[in-house]
Amino acid sequence: MISDSVFAGIICNKTGSLIVFLHTIGKGASCPYCGHFSHRLHSYHSHHIQDLEVYDYALELVIKVGKYYCDKVCCPRKIFCEPLSFLTRWYGRRNYLVEERIRSISLELTSRKASSILRLFYITASSSSCLRILYTL
Repeated sequence: MISDSVFAGIICNKTGSLIVFLHTIGKGASCPYCGHFSHRLHSYHSHHIQDLEVYDYALELVIKVGKYYCDKVCCPRKIFCEPLSFLTRWYGRRNYLVEERIRSISLELTSRKASSILRLFYITASSSSCLRILYTL
């Protein structure tokens, strides 16, 4: 699922996995703390997000997002990243579909067995991660 604000770039085939390099095409973003829209670019940051497998290949999305200055004086956040809320949670390393697969398998099995079964789907999740995602229902 690619939003209107993300542009697909290069696809790289690394041994047993696909890496898709993407970048956002937005010309600004709203501060997640105060809501002020900013056009002033600070730098760029790359998010590495695990996605569902494609034709027996693990899929990783590397998304280059902009970091912007928040110019509102009363805002405690001076620099913020463009949100990827359509794809993952804040600070998330897996997209929503991967988390849903982890949750559904963890509901049926123990966390250790779920972790080993998930490796067959090219999803890396420890038993602790399975429990953590299960508890965030």
